[in-house]
Order: sequence, then structure tokens, then C-alpha cells
Amino acid sequence: MFFKNPSILFALFALIIPVVIHLFNFRKFKPLIFTNVKFLRNINSETKSVKSIKKWILLACRILCISSIIFAFSQPYLSKNKVVLKPKETVLYLDNSLSMQSKSINSPLIKEYINDLIEVFPNEQRISLFTNDKEFKNIEVKYLKDIIKTLPYSTNQLAYNSIKLKALDLMSNDDRTEKELLMMTDLQLRNDSLNNVISKSFNTKFYKKPFLKNNISIDSVYISNFQPETFTISAIINTLNKSQIIPVSIFDGNELILKTNINPEITNVANFNLPNKSIKNGIIKINDNAILFDNQFYFSLSEPSNIKVLSINDGIDNSILKSLFNDPIFKYKSIDQKKINPDIINDSDIIIIDELNNISSLLSESLTNYSKNNGFIVFIPSQSIKTLSSYNRFLKNYDLKFSELINLPEEMTTINFSHNLFKGVFEKSVTNFNYPKFKSHYTIESDKKESILKFNSGNDLLLFKDNLYLFTSALNPNNSNFSSSELIAPIFYNMGFFSVNTNTLYYEIGLNNKISFKHKILKDKVISIMDSINEFIPIQRAYTSRSEIELNYYPSLSGHYDVLYNNNNIGVLAFNNNSAESRNIYSDPNLISEIQVGNSLIKLINDTKSKTNSTPLWKWFIIFALILLITEIFILKYFK
Repeated sequence: MFFKNPSILFALFALIIPVVIHLFNFRKFKPLIFTNVKFLRNINSETKSVKSIKKWILLACRILCISSIIFAFSQPYLSKNKVVLKPKETVLYLDNSLSMQSKSINSPLIKEYINDLIEVFPNEQRISLFTNDKEFKNIEVKYLKDIIKTLPYSTNQLAYNSIKLKALDLMSNDDRTEKELLMMTDLQLRNDSLNNVISKSFNTKFYKKPFLKNNISIDSVYISNFQPETFTISAIINTLNKSQIIPVSIFDGNELILKTNINPEITNVANFNLPNKSIKNGIIKINDNAILFDNQFYFSLSEPSNIKVLSINDGIDNSILKSLFNDPIFKYKSIDQKKINPDIINDSDIIIIDELNNISSLLSESLTNYSKNNGFIVFIPSQSIKTLSSYNRFLKNYDLKFSELINLPEEMTTINFSHNLFKGVFEKSVTNFNYPKFKSHYTIESDKKESILKFNSGNDLLLFKDNLYLFTSALNPNNSNFSSSELIAPIFYNMGFFSVNTNTLYYEIGLNNKISFKHKILKDKVISIMDSINEFIPIQRAYTSRSEIELNYYPSLSGHYDVLYNNNNIGVLAFNNNSAESRNIYSDPNLISEIQVGNSLIKLINDTKSKTNSTPLWKWFIIFALILLITEIFILKYFK
């Protein structure tokens, strides 16, 4: 038998009081003188031994009755699991992700949790607590209170499996303690299941508090239409309340450019038709009080710069390619491979190998060096070559190989809509598309590649690997109607557009972002990133005609950042938090029996939850006490 409140058992020492009263007769007798005993009433005689037994029975009833009441308040129970006998070791997880800005009773959800922690735990108690980016092991609460009062929000949101591993790391290896994890979070849906937080090594508890879940947020921003004179910026707005009209505004810094309203019942996309000019400090704003961090979305649109496109052919200029890159942001040039030289190649942003019958050794070597300097290449094979050796000599640098030419009609039927080439091209996946047809194509041998377009046979039509876009079929009208397909324009446009990353609207914080600039870095110069307060130097690489920076952990705050080189501003970058933090999707802990859910922090901390079911006994002790009380009354009334 075990007790939830064993300290109450100290009250058993009070049982000595009735024992003392029974053992020592403190009643005082007063003598009374009678003149004649014949006037006294006749009373039934009672032997001394019977009277003594009656007293001992009453003493036993009273002692057992008081004992039963004391045992009942100590909440005894039966359990086969001995873990309940162990002292408790609690680790707390306080979620400080951006979604914890949701409004609770009187303040943001995280502030409500912090106030409850400060109120419940005494200053002298030592606890272990961790957040998404910090941890405090075995620290006194009086020191921890000042830290968590000013705890900043974190852009990092721990997966449930990571929460489990961190909790295990903070717990001791002492088998004599009962370990438990107490979570204070909104349980927003994450990349893994809530079941991953369950462990056999500790009990899992969740402190539940109410909060507003109808959040309006800006999911993403993209250019939906681009013309020489105008373009359209589109913003996707997420909300659960479809009946509420949402005002959306676009700014350049503090200057309001345009304002519009969207009706979520009709569309969740806000479109802004704007003249074709730069918006360096672009911000799209909404008004919502549920969560504040996602009420603005930063982007930067620089002045379109000329992207140098070089087409290498066998002396015949491709009019289709020329028309595809007939845009002010492109500088298209076509050249015979016999006239090519390394300087022309290195000065290009993207190179198109246009159905060459043979790739010379000089060209192959120049393309290889260009590729090593992070250059982009589009490879379109010819269907009339006699040998594949020159092709495969070049493709060997990418671990690719053409195996054979298949002279059978094929239809392209599969599009990888998630690929960057189709960003902003399709609003959703299309099934009733007018797919192009091909008379012949090559099969490709490769283990690691990214498929973009596929034939109905499953073979690749277009793939991407290490800055190489590789077609497996000739695109001329004699072999295919691809040149008249709706796909050719956005594919080649985006191939050129993304070869320099000149107009990537924004980047996501926390990702491995690689950004190219048309500035060659000198040995004694570096590129730096700066906002209004801080400045840092990112990882950077110098190539023949460009430079590249790599951003991993910085910046950590959303906003606009200036790119500086040699004390000159060479661009503006916009960074935003992961839109997943704004999702109105939450896990339900009540569906997992291993998680103990409670609305009271004090009760969750004090309650000991056994891993197996226990049998409470306090009701039986109350019943036994009542029986003893009735027995004592019966003895006193009927045994005089």
C-alpha cells in the first residue's frame, strides 16, 4: 500500500490522547449522605470485568475511527508499480516559438505560462527547464524567474523527437527517481508526430491553457505576372474565418504603394498590379491581433539587370531561343562553337548547348571550368549525332551518361510542380494539360538527379543536377512540338532568371541560403550584411565573374538587410520567418493515452501518475470509520 500524502500520517501521534483519557480515570466523585438507603432506586448490578471490557471496546472503536479518517486523508492506494515510491524529478519544456504570441486569457500565451511558473514554484526550489534555443539545468527558481521574464521569441521550433531527447539529456541517470516531462506549449503541428515525445524513461504531462486559434497570416509572396512595363505581385493570405474581408497593403519602406481587400470566400490571393520598377524595401501588411509577427511580409525587388545568355550552336541561330529571351532583363547572344573562347563563356550567366552534333575537347574543357565556377548550363541534345562519346565525355563531370536513342513516339505526362522553375507558374497541379509529344529521346543513366519533366514511360525529359539542366530529347520542330507548348516559355525564362538570383523576392530564415552577385571579390575585400543595428560577414566564395554568399544561422530576425561591398551598397535582401509558425493546425494530446493533460499547473506538478493503474483505498477507510462510529453509538446506547 502506498500514499499520495504520506505526511498526513504524522497525525497518528494524536491517538495517544484518547488512550491517556481511557487509562487514567480523571472523573471526580462527590460523596452524598443519605438518612435511609431504602429510598434509593434499585439498580442492576454490573460486574467490574464486564465494565472493563466495555471500556476497552469503546477505546478500540475510537482509535480505529480516528486512524481510518487520518488514513483516508493520506489517500492510500494499491499498485504493483514501485515507481511511485521514488522521489520525483521534473523537467519543464517552455515553448518560446513565434506561434506562442497567440492571445490567451489576458496576455500572450507564453506570458501566461511564465506567470504561472513564477507563482507556483518557490524561490528555493531547483528545477530544469529548456526552451527551443536555451536550457537551464538544476537552477534555483529565484534566478530563473528573472531570465524567463524577458525570454525572447525564437524562430527555431523543436520537433517533438528533439523535445524528448533534450528532456532525457537534462534528466539524471538515477534510477531511484521518477522522471517526468511537463510541456507548456500550444502543440502546433510540427514536422513529426506528437507520439514522438513519448518515452518509457519518463511520464509526459501537458499543461493546457486556452488561446485564440483564428490567426490571419501572409503565407508567401511571388511575382505572378511579369511584363516589360508592368508586373503583378501576389500574396497568399491564410485564415480560418472565410466571412471576414481582409485589407492588404503594400509598402516601399514607409511609403504606401497600393491597398486592396480580399474576400476569403472567393480567393485567398491578394494581387497588386505595379509599374516595372524597383521596390527595395517592400512590405506587405495585414491587421490581425491573434499573432503579430506574421502581420507583415518583407520582400525586395531590385532593378532588373541584364542576364547574359549564351547559346552555342553549329552555326545555325535558333530563332525560338532568340524569341524566348527577347526581354529587357536578358542579353541574348548566339555563337558558333568554332568561334567560342573561354572569355566569352566565363562572361555568361547561363549557357545553352543547342543541339550540337559534337562537343569539341576545347569546348568541353571550357564548360567544365565554367561549371566549377558555379555557372548554369542548359544542355539540348541533337537527335542526328552518330556517336555519344563527346556528349558523355562532358556529362561524365556530372556522373551522367546517355545510353541509347529511342526512336519511338512518347508524350510528356509528368511535371514536377514543386521545382523552382514552376514557382508562380501554376496556382495548383494541373491534370488536363495539353502535353507535348516527341518522336525520339535518349535514356539517361544516373543515380542522383532531380527530375523536372518525364515521359509517360517514366524516362526523364528534363532533369537538374549541379547547375545543369539536361534535356534528353531534341526540341526542334522536326522532333517535337515542345516549341509550341505553353511550358517552353516559363521554363527557359526561369532558367535564365534563376541563374543569377537577381530578383529572388525574399529568403527564409534558418535555411542554407546561397545568393549570387555580379561582383567579383578581390582578395582584400569582403561582402558584409547589415541592418539598422548589426553587421556580420557571411561565408563567401569568389568565382570567375561573380561572387556567392552563404547564409545559415544569420540573420535571425525578419526584415531588410543591406549587402555592402567595398563600402558600396550592392543590393538589399529580405528575410522572413517560416510560414509554418502561422498555421492554425494543432495536435490533440487527448488522443494519446500516455500524455496526462491538466488545466492546473499545481495539480500537474503534485500529482504522481503511475505507469500502471492504481487502486485508491480512501473510500474504504471512510466507510470503515462510519461503521466504527455507528458501533460506538450502539454500544453507548444499548449496553448501559
